[in-house]
Amino acid sequence: MDLQSIIEKVERYAMDVYKDSKVLSHDFLHTKRVVALSLKLGKRLGLDSKELALLEIAAWLHDVAIAKYGTKENHAEKSAEIAELLLDEMLPKEYMEIVVEAIRKHSWSEREKPLSPIGEILQDADRLDALGAVGIYRTIAYGVATGKKFYCEEDPFAKKRELDDVKYIIDHFYTKLLKIPEKLNTDVAREEAEKRIKIMKKFLEELRRELEQ
Repeated sequence: MDLQSIIEKVERYAMDVYKDSKVLSHDFLHTKRVVALSLKLGKRLGLDSKELALLEIAAWLHDVAIAKYGTKENHAEKSAEIAELLLDEMLPKEYMEIVVEAIRKHSWSEREKPLSPIGEILQDADRLDALGAVGIYRTIAYGVATGKKFYCEEDPFAKKRELDDVKYIIDHFYTKLLKIPEKLNTDVAREEAEKRIKIMKKFLEELRRELEQ
């Protein structure tokens, strides 16, 4: 079994699926960043070459359902199903199950807890890409695409109202994004998350200054 050739096939498959994708917050560039972050974390955590290969395969396929169907709804389960069909004749069953399980449980919205180190790392890498400068862009891009307002004009930072990230993009920083570090699985991911959170907090501080002057 040549894992490198399988990785190359999976990467080409992902590239082809994403070529017509219009979900900017979950595009092929997001997938490439998650692949890079996954490998960086995996190497720091001492994964062997086989584990790194399975991790990379999972990372390439973790969001393919979003590209294929144009929606995030139940995308982790749907991406896992796509991966299982694709990898059925490429990988031994025990390897395929590790990859499919990692994909199935990577989504934070499903509140799933991965069962393997590969799953934990994939979930952490995906969450890290929601933070920092890239995270700010992705949050705004997804908010605009789903028809949200940037902020509540009367009370931008929810001093006298309940946070509502269904309506307001900025609220999403407070309801979810700033809480990500405490939900990560690995110390190395938390270390990177803290750096990225500082960037987001500076952005929010400057936004507050500009809106309240």
